[in-house]
Amino acid sequence: TWNSALVLISGSKLLWTYIRKTPIQYAFPVDKVMPYYHRLIALTIIFAGCILHTIPQIVNYATGSLPLSGGFWTFGDGFASTQLLITGILLVIFFSAFFVTTLERVRRTAVGFRLFWVVHIVSILAVFPLLIIHGTERGYPLTVYFICGPLVIYIIDGVLRRTVLAKTSASAQILELKAFEDNEDRVTKLVIYAPGWEYRPGNYAEIKIPSISLFEWHPFTIASPPDSDNVGTATFYIKAAGRWTNALYDYASTQSGGALPMNILRTKTGDVENPDKHKGIDVNIRGPFGAPAQNYSAYKHIILIGTGIGVTPALSVWLHLVSLLRDALTKLGTDKLPSSFESSHTTVDDTDSEQARSSIDSGSFQDYLIQKGNIIFTDILNFSRGSHDGLPDEKRVANADPPCKTGEKVKRRALYVASYFESMTVNVLIFEISILIETIVFCIWLATYVRAAAGLEIFSSVIVVCVYMPKMSLSILAYRSRYLKSGIFWLELSILTMCWARIGFSAWFLVEPIRWKAIIYFSMFALFMVLQIVRVFFVFYSTARPYGEEPTEEAESTSDTPSRLSSEAAVTARLPRRVIAIWVNKSFAGMNWASTALADSARNLPAGYNLQLYATRDKPEDVTDPFDRTQCGEQHQVHCGRPNWEKIMHEAIEAAHKSNKDGASVGVFYCGSPAVARDLQATALKVSAEHEFVNKKKGKAPCMCRILVHKENF
Repeated sequence: TWNSALVLISGSKLLWTYIRKTPIQYAFPVDKVMPYYHRLIALTIIFAGCILHTIPQIVNYATGSLPLSGGFWTFGDGFASTQLLITGILLVIFFSAFFVTTLERVRRTAVGFRLFWVVHIVSILAVFPLLIIHGTERGYPLTVYFICGPLVIYIIDGVLRRTVLAKTSASAQILELKAFEDNEDRVTKLVIYAPGWEYRPGNYAEIKIPSISLFEWHPFTIASPPDSDNVGTATFYIKAAGRWTNALYDYASTQSGGALPMNILRTKTGDVENPDKHKGIDVNIRGPFGAPAQNYSAYKHIILIGTGIGVTPALSVWLHLVSLLRDALTKLGTDKLPSSFESSHTTVDDTDSEQARSSIDSGSFQDYLIQKGNIIFTDILNFSRGSHDGLPDEKRVANADPPCKTGEKVKRRALYVASYFESMTVNVLIFEISILIETIVFCIWLATYVRAAAGLEIFSSVIVVCVYMPKMSLSILAYRSRYLKSGIFWLELSILTMCWARIGFSAWFLVEPIRWKAIIYFSMFALFMVLQIVRVFFVFYSTARPYGEEPTEEAESTSDTPSRLSSEAAVTARLPRRVIAIWVNKSFAGMNWASTALADSARNLPAGYNLQLYATRDKPEDVTDPFDRTQCGEQHQVHCGRPNWEKIMHEAIEAAHKSNKDGASVGVFYCGSPAVARDLQATALKVSAEHEFVNKKKGKAPCMCRILVHKENF
């Protein structure tokens, strides 16, 4: 019941696209909703439904503990076991089909995705009615209570996606279709025009080509920037990796001269005035939908990273930012940015910081975090729990060098253990377990097993107490009065108090079961869940939101008039101070479908706009420089080998600190292999923590500089 509601919410694409435009995006891990959480919740339903629930029921029916009785449908007071058996068997069949078709080795086959899509559609239409029938207990349709709200949201979301956001072949058309091939990789360039269709850099859209499949919609990231002169034009680069994408590539490779020039004329209504428009195949497009890369504007220091075909969101954002820069220069009537803005683009001299990092001592590092570090920021972001070089693990914390007093060792060990209880994993796990147990409690209570329900209520509350009491005790031991004065202490104290109150009411209910006591308990549980949600949001918001607006530096100059400074500030307000775009591919030849456009975009850019191409399997003699060195600065380079993520991030955070001494965030936007994403996340945590400590060793004031990684996987 609960997870079925969550699946519907996680699959509402328009809802999450809207949430990405609100502050909630910094209070909840929106980047993981689709497909990570959606897939995890679905697998939980399958595991719980097909294994944990089904196996005991088979035993019950086989042994006669649950005799067959009642009809197929009932709202009566008894248990219709025949109804449960029939609907249960059908649900197991559908859930099993779900699981098999979601396996990657199945989806990647010639008919795998189509099978996956068909099973998804048929199962969605069949599973929820079966769940409603199967979940009707003693006249209470329990499933309806949980899914009615999410189901309405999902239906509205789906209707809007298929009507308002969809552009059919009557209005959408293909302007260009071109095939690229490099031994191993085959990429199709698809340019679509849909009158009035608007999107943001980093968005993705769903495409359907009826001549390939009448019903399948496939999601692809938009690789082009929004263009005010060509509204409704979007470029996609699609890697041939399955039946549908291979069919598109095969069609594109047979076309010759089928592409239209991009400067086609349009009427006042947006219609194309060209009798020779592309008539090869029809196309439908719907969207756009939100993705992590669209939040680039929250940062003044940006690192765009793409591996292989995953460069498409970075390509869209990079080209858009370059376009904004050129527009700003045009408005200023110059080919250079203001000196105050340009100062943050200069190459960062990281020599002193590198020497300071090499001498990091784990003991003094921990002392600094305990005494000065932000409590939430320390626990969640700036404290590594082992494994990273240069950061302390438990052994190094307890046996710091140089030797420290026993009291300091105790503080460090307390901080180390408390950081586990503080993690997002533990917080989200407590939230999910609480919901799961209370769902069971509610069902048992409806079945009139009131004492069993009260016992389970006590068990649920004790679990939370066993987490929060050690966490609060360890935080008091480590931070002392700093923790007691913080808002997080009072929030955690409220949650703990509510848990003890729930235990007391449950024990009272166990002794004397009365309905009004149960109502009070469930009301208390609702308040507890609100506090827990606030707790999770607070922790995530404290670590995920970009920190530090850039101070206005134009006022420091005395060589220009106030009106001139005001004009420059207004023009450059939307511009990021530093942008690094990194494309990692197996070979340079495999970049030919976009390398030319990227090289052209690098002309006459300031030093802070930096384009790096990495060919991991090529040798220097196999690579040609695509940049016109008469117009492109030395900051743009082609490399053979893999990027040094740690060096790149250290330079980025030093530049962010230089632009704002109080602290500024560096936004990393990545699309590609999950393995690289994990490496980036770990490196970002390490570099952020080291930067804060190095500033302390250099005698600088504490800052809130940090690196935040937003990732999506293709």
